[in-house]
Amino acid sequence: MHRKPNITASKIPEVCHVAILRRPYVDMILRGEKTIESRLTVRPLPPYRAIEPGQRICIKISSGPYAAEAVATKVVFYDGLTPARVEQLRRQYQRHVGGDDDYWRAKANVRYATFITLGQVRASTLGPPIRSSGLAWFVLDDLSPRGAVKSHHALDATALASQRVIWSAGAIRNRYLRLPVELRRRIAADRPLLLTLPDGKTVSTRLLDNGMIQWRQWGPVFAAQGIAPGAAMRLDMLEPNRLRLTMENDRLGGDAP
Repeated sequence: MHRKPNITASKIPEVCHVAILRRPYVDMILRGEKTIESRLTVRPLPPYRAIEPGQRICIKISSGPYAAEAVATKVVFYDGLTPARVEQLRRQYQRHVGGDDDYWRAKANVRYATFITLGQVRASTLGPPIRSSGLAWFVLDDLSPRGAVKSHHALDATALASQRVIWSAGAIRNRYLRLPVELRRRIAADRPLLLTLPDGKTVSTRLLDNGMIQWRQWGPVFAAQGIAPGAAMRLDMLEPNRLRLTMENDRLGGDAP
């Protein structure tokens, strides 16, 4: 028996997304012919469980510029899919998604699906700098005004959840860390949050309502690690309410926040 769809209702406006589409689909969105963006995957890749109503989507043409912007007005997730269930979804969503028969045939054996109703669509050439890395969807958090790109590969397979983010000049200057939304959902805010730092030291902190970690000693950590804008870090959830922060050697290029 397949599970019922899960519809997310809360809003976290500081999170935005980058969706990469082929030009014909972007044109359909701008003409109002395509009102739902679908992502069907074998593995649970973004935007599955990574987007909520009210969040902004910057729409970029594949191998081209940004061309549109929209807001997610409704989000529906499915998992445990079978070919028969995918066919049911095709009949349910085809008129709004606009995928052709080849698209749906290619998706017959997926296990996960996300359907995003698009609202407030407008043409826009603005969007954050990204490195595609072969991905077609990016989740960005407001570690800086333009966001920090989070890659969803090369993460710790032993962790309950992992996220890779980029330190921005604003985060370093103001000495804060705001958790990505995917990790926030897994943390009980009424319990202490244990954070293991790059030097192996573990400190007891708390998660605030705005997603920031309540801890005032980021300055010494930045200095000890030589953290500069564009530095990459990985957050691994080792167990509920316990995170490990690991600095990485690679950095984004000149367009990094």
